[in-house]
Amino acid sequence: MKRAGIPMKIRSVNRYVREAIKSIFRNKMMSLTSVIIVSACVLIMVLMYCVMANITSLMSNITSDIVIEAYIDDDTPWGQILSMLEIIREHPDVTSVRYISREENIELWRERGNLNPELFENIDPSMVRQYYLITIITIEAVSGVVEWMESPEMFLMGIANINHAADAVATLNSVNRTISVASVSIIAVLAILSVVIITNTIRLTIDGRKNEISIMKFIGSTNSFIRGPFLLEGMILGLAGSAIPLLLVSTFYDRLINSINNNLLSGVLNNDLFLSGASLLPVMIPSALFLGGFMGFFSSIVTIRKYLDV
Repeated sequence: MKRAGIPMKIRSVNRYVREAIKSIFRNKMMSLTSVIIVSACVLIMVLMYCVMANITSLMSNITSDIVIEAYIDDDTPWGQILSMLEIIREHPDVTSVRYISREENIELWRERGNLNPELFENIDPSMVRQYYLITIITIEAVSGVVEWMESPEMFLMGIANINHAADAVATLNSVNRTISVASVSIIAVLAILSVVIITNTIRLTIDGRKNEISIMKFIGSTNSFIRGPFLLEGMILGLAGSAIPLLLVSTFYDRLINSINNNLLSGVLNNDLFLSGASLLPVMIPSALFLGGFMGFFSSIVTIRKYLDV
């Protein structure tokens, strides 16, 4: 019995596939429209994912190097400088703290290479500042540490002023959140539009086969036997719509990134600033295929329940 059942299941699957493909070609224009709409939705989703992944990677690199430069008053005695160093080191949000002397400050400026080296040959160390270079655990902790460092107690101990990039990073975080909200909103609108188009495509197929479906029900066909081709048709349309943007992105993403690095950012920023396609595709491909297939499957279920009494 089990051996006889397996061929029957295979024949049922083959029938579903044949009927789904026939239906797709029977309604070529609506099927093509469905695929285009799904492709647009998935393409935007994929592009937004690429943008978000690169922004997240950039933010991670920036925030990992977030430091506070706390400049020391020139009149602060050496013993007090050492005491304050230990106080700062014990703060729970401080990862590390390093004292930068005047001589080391001059050397750091020389190593940056942005200025003429001759400017540092006869410079007097008293002309530059000594400071604490403080590394913070997270970007969220910067404001708290800055507020603590700018307190009257710390200024009395010898802190002259604070230099930090928290405002710039906060702006980047704000842009990141705005892009995220915009991306989700656009994807949601296009996903709804895709479901509506695929629903209409399936509905046209059902309208054209009402008599056939009535006969099938009359001779005792099960609900799953009738539903199968329509569910498979929706999934095929959704998967086809997902495959097109995936092919485009996987083909052109690395070329675009290499072009940006070589033509726009050459000699300005690190070439490893953007993520490679190889690091994005393992997540992007299954997610996009799942989204497209789910939209098609969901559209078919909605249509069958609404227009078929099966």
